[in-house]
Amino acid sequence: MKVKHLSLLFGIILGGILTVGSAFAETTNLATDALTWQDEVDVQFTFNPALSISLSAADIVIEDLSPNTSADSNQISVTVKTNNVSGYQLNATVGDASHAYRTLLHTNGTNSFASIDVGSSMTTLPEGNYWGYSANDGVTFSGLPLYNDTENVAVLNSSDGAITEITPFRIKARAAATQTAGDYSNVINFVAVTNAVPEPAVDMQNLDASLCVTDAPTKVKDTRDNEEYLVQRLKDGKCWMVENLNLAGGTALSATDTDVDSSYINSFTTSNNLTKTGDTIVLPASSTSGFDTYNYSYVYNSGNKTNCGASGQYNTPCYSYYTWDAATLGSGRTISTDNTDAPYSICPKGWRLPTSRSTSATNWQTTSDFYVLAHQYGLDSTTSTDESDNGFYTQAGPGTVPNFLLAGYYNNGSFRDGGSVSNYWSATSYSNMGNNRGLYFYSSYVDSAGSYGRLHGGSVRCLLAE
Repeated sequence: MKVKHLSLLFGIILGGILTVGSAFAETTNLATDALTWQDEVDVQFTFNPALSISLSAADIVIEDLSPNTSADSNQISVTVKTNNVSGYQLNATVGDASHAYRTLLHTNGTNSFASIDVGSSMTTLPEGNYWGYSANDGVTFSGLPLYNDTENVAVLNSSDGAITEITPFRIKARAAATQTAGDYSNVINFVAVTNAVPEPAVDMQNLDASLCVTDAPTKVKDTRDNEEYLVQRLKDGKCWMVENLNLAGGTALSATDTDVDSSYINSFTTSNNLTKTGDTIVLPASSTSGFDTYNYSYVYNSGNKTNCGASGQYNTPCYSYYTWDAATLGSGRTISTDNTDAPYSICPKGWRLPTSRSTSATNWQTTSDFYVLAHQYGLDSTTSTDESDNGFYTQAGPGTVPNFLLAGYYNNGSFRDGGSVSNYWSATSYSNMGNNRGLYFYSSYVDSAGSYGRLHGGSVRCLLAE
């Protein structure tokens, strides 16, 4: 008995040059009303990245497979070439519209070799009439999915970079002692697909507002430290960071890259942990100590994910903590009037801290960024900034599109309430100089103008200054 002529078909996605020839274009001469003809139009389409696939042989043939419990195998090489920086995936399926089955079928249309299971891992084929494939090692065998089974495409190889790779592809069959002699065949399809190339991050300091959209996040890069973030236009119509700011302690901030005016920097005097160096103001070094004096700057940079409760696409770390003095780069230090905004912040140039008005402020329902946002995400009250309800947590908390995290806070050198509460700084002051306003929430409560100590290490989210 022999198994032969297992034909190989292969498809290519993305790549090559398509030429359309011998096309005719018709034009009208308005002066003579006569028709003129252009004999041939050549149109070329060049696809980038380039991708090609080739096989070392047109068939995989296993000859003289003895009708007993032994097994035999043979292999070809599948070569994929690409210049795609993210590489490719090579997939294989079995069958086509004329061979809508996974078996190797006898020419009599009755007897067959059954395919072993897709996703199986066998070094020895079962007794009986079975076949399977192996990529790379030639030892472990599995079954190929049917050509139209989109849920189970077998990935044979993938690359992380532009490269030429050769995949050894082997089939193996095992015959029972009573199997009918003859030829058994099917069709194997190889498909190489280039991997997606990630979009480069847009400079945060030069973001075109039209790039911040509602249906998907945009990746941006803070040019001060090349930290990358996701930003998105939220239900309030404004463009927000949907990750916490992670600006490092010790960073020198200038008027060209930070939400601060050059005149402020020029008149600034080194004080309270903020250092004046040339035309920059330098944040204090990251440390868990401090967070104990309300008009001093403290910064702690954390990669902690443990206590934030994030999940899904926006699974981001808690990131960094800042006192209000650090968050406003000292510009809010002397403000003691309620509902007054610090003029500057550590947000990137073109971005700012949100506002957070209390009900005593004029037009507080429209001038408070945090209230407008909270009202779009679960806060029902139109007369109060706060509400004991889980609406905001459910709609805007961890794992949602806004992804406000229960990042906790720092106080007196200690981390507190991670995974339980969150404090997000605003630009807005409180009448008590030791406190400040901001977004405060936990799983069953939200306050868009919550008051808490300026000495606390809170989180920062910036929004685009449009």
